[in-house]
Amino acid sequence: MGHRQKRKIESDLIEVISRLIRSELPDDHQLELLSVTRVDITPDMRQATVYVSHIKKDEKLREGSLKLLRRYEKEIRAGITKALPLKYIPKLRFREDTSIKEAQKINKIMSELKAERDARQTDSET
Repeated sequence: MGHRQKRKIESDLIEVISRLIRSELPDDHQLELLSVTRVDITPDMRQATVYVSHIKKDEKLREGSLKLLRRYEKEIRAGITKALPLKYIPKLRFREDTSIKEAQKINKIMSELKAERDARQTDSET
């Protein structure tokens, strides 16, 4: 499978899984503020890691959302079967997308380093 084809399938999976979460799964407040941020599919298309992000910072709510998604994996896979003409419907692994948290940590460190550099420059000028 070529890189472009892989990216297209991953993009299609993001769209379909997002739609299924919003409209096909039982209405649950834990999934309301959840978004699919990324899908990584293995080259053999047998497994896909689905990265999700939850707006709420409540750890229990985020963990509960992941448990619900894992519980509904069969329904989600059935929805993928109906929506996409794939040879294999991948087994889904749901993970929390921590890239936003990591970016915030990096930004905080960068700001602290800049503040320290500015303070040293001010001290050396006096």
